[in-house]
Amino acid sequence: MAVDFTFHGQSLDNSLVASISSLLDSIHVPNLLWGNYLLTIYGISTIVDGAAFVVPDNSIDVSYSVLLNAGFLRCTKSTESTHLHIKEEIAILIYRNSDVLPDLPYLLPPARLGYGQGRLEPQFFSIRIPTALTYCKALIYLRCRDRGRTTYGMYWLVMLTYIVEYADGTDIFHEEDLSEVYRPSCYALQTGEPRDMYSISDGLRC
Repeated sequence: MAVDFTFHGQSLDNSLVASISSLLDSIHVPNLLWGNYLLTIYGISTIVDGAAFVVPDNSIDVSYSVLLNAGFLRCTKSTESTHLHIKEEIAILIYRNSDVLPDLPYLLPPARLGYGQGRLEPQFFSIRIPTALTYCKALIYLRCRDRGRTTYGMYWLVMLTYIVEYADGTDIFHEEDLSEVYRPSCYALQTGEPRDMYSISDGLRC
């Protein structure tokens, strides 16, 4: 049975994200935080226009239904992706596991004072997140996979740029920890030649 949660216009914050995660948990849907909101947990300040969750492929429909029944708003403008809204400009997206890579580890980054919001407080530990290293690898793969799809390809590139520019060299991410097949993509971004990352796409395995 789903937890007793109703969306009634709350602002997007850790509490709301935790409520969504707990709601999915309560119907036995494993879920992983993704997207812009995840960057803030890494301590990267960015514009947050929503939160995204990765769920098993066969749980997309039930995840959408339980969030809709909880009061989140149906999108009236697009049917391209599975998502609902907190308000018109703030969305809750649901990704299929196979669309953004399977079997990602659930690990928490440490706090970083002065950078975004940093590590989650204990009351929000129900929110599962990938390590910055794992997220970086996933973004490199997705950027190569979707390079011919302007909207998706550019979105992954923006997310990857945030990781490389603001997290590299910190206590949550070091470029040298990437395997050799991924490292050239970070170097290409740092040198201003993001197109160079496509040369490694055939060898990518996440």
